[in-house]
Amino acid sequence: MKNIFKELELDEITYAVYISYTKPIFNWNMSVREHYIMINKKDITQRRHYQKYKPFFYRNNLYFDVYDKKLNSKETRWFLRNVDKYKMVVNNEHGRIYETPSHSFKEEYRDSKASKSYSLKLF
Repeated sequence: MKNIFKELELDEITYAVYISYTKPIFNWNMSVREHYIMINKKDITQRRHYQKYKPFFYRNNLYFDVYDKKLNSKETRWFLRNVDKYKMVVNNEHGRIYETPSHSFKEEYRDSKASKSYSLKLF
């Protein structure tokens, strides 16, 4: 897969990028940033996308209907160079979440979960 962002856009899969901040227990002065991309389970389980994306995305430990992928250094650099093309929807002590301006992951996730009583706590 050449560029995960372009591939997802070509396949019209709504996604969000989140940057998590963590501080190791042994050194509170140091912080680690990890970059992830997340998609809704319904997008990865569609038959036409399953074989293409399944090897790269893993089920989120907290949300069974969200799959995410840790970005490698090349993908992280690409995202950071193009961050101005995204809309920041969350910015707090735990990290940041970015969406594409044309497709809101938050709205799509909520729409798919409208019949259930919970929502993604990241938003």
